[in-house]
Amino acid sequence: MISVLYVDDERDLCEISRVFLEREGEFQVGTATSAQEALRLLNLTSYDVIISDYSMPGMDGLDFLKTVRECHGDLPFILFSGRAREDVVIEAINRGVDFYLQKGGDPKTQFAELTHKIRQAVRRKQAERFLRESERMLTDIINFLPDATFAIDKEGRVIAWNHAIEEMTGISAEEMLGRGDHAYSIPFYGSKRPLLIDLIHEPEEHYSHLYSLIRRNGSSLTAETDLAHPQGHRISVLAKACPLCNEKGEVSGAIESIRDITERKRMEDSLRASEEKFRALVNLSLEGIVITDFSGTLLFVNRAAGMTVDIPDYERLIGTRNVKEFIAPESRDEVLRDFHKVSQGTDAYLVCYKLLTEKKREVLVECIGKKIQFGDIPAMLVSMRDVTGRQQAEQAPLNVPGTPDKSYHLE
Repeated sequence: MISVLYVDDERDLCEISRVFLEREGEFQVGTATSAQEALRLLNLTSYDVIISDYSMPGMDGLDFLKTVRECHGDLPFILFSGRAREDVVIEAINRGVDFYLQKGGDPKTQFAELTHKIRQAVRRKQAERFLRESERMLTDIINFLPDATFAIDKEGRVIAWNHAIEEMTGISAEEMLGRGDHAYSIPFYGSKRPLLIDLIHEPEEHYSHLYSLIRRNGSSLTAETDLAHPQGHRISVLAKACPLCNEKGEVSGAIESIRDITERKRMEDSLRASEEKFRALVNLSLEGIVITDFSGTLLFVNRAAGMTVDIPDYERLIGTRNVKEFIAPESRDEVLRDFHKVSQGTDAYLVCYKLLTEKKREVLVECIGKKIQFGDIPAMLVSMRDVTGRQQAEQAPLNVPGTPDKSYHLE
């Protein structure tokens, strides 16, 4: 139900208007016989719309309108007057009246028109308030984003500049909002030039020299680059830009988010260097080193391990072969037992297995295994040494000159 305050110094007209407006049950009408009386109402702002006469003693409708606008903002206000002077109409419009209606004529037609204007004024103000609240909510959402974010309209003027980008650039939203002509690029490059936000609709060859790891997903564009930083050092960033569209689906602007990935890149470089050192060390190792998951699938194999099983191109084993394929039948039960024990946390003990190589050659290896985390996979790191030659030497007969022909075996 729409609540209406009807203000007129003619008490009878107030009552008649109230009856007319309330007869359909759509409106609830309160009345006041002067502007001063209306302004003294404690619940004035609870009304959805004010209808006021122009000519009233003490304070006329225009002064009443001015006071309402000063004190109560955009509260819908309809001036309903018997006077149709042009200067009054112009002044009412200048002071922010929503509608001006002239009294007189057929009451039924007159109140039908007044009813229509009440609905129209209330709907318009509700739409305006909803739009302002939506814009404020959108601003709050953008400011809440952890990534540096800004938006431009169709003409390239900045319409949003969030807190995170203020911190990244040292430029406040107050300084940047409304600026165009690529002013938003100056904090990053020291000069005006296109950013990713300006290249959404451009072919990749126009910006491939400016960005790396470029990915397009529908209308959005993601890429990485290095940017200058106000603190005097360069940063690596991941940028994502996409167009903004109005309710008709027409492009009305664009938005870009910029994430500082300098630390991530540094960690990735460190990890890559560490992995390269690890691979160099283990591949130079004389001992075989393998990593398997607990089903036996090979996740890593070094050169020595490959040579042990007669596979020089050892890298082809990774992800395609299972370590159990190389276990001799007589050692299989022990291997399965030790897999289970290591998976349960009992590890770092020495064992000996017999292997069958790719060439079906029998090899005896000493192994020690430990449970590790390989990426996000529980796995087992195994170091192994080929002791076939040592065993053969230990089991060879020992002939001593001058003694009876007798064989000795080292136990």
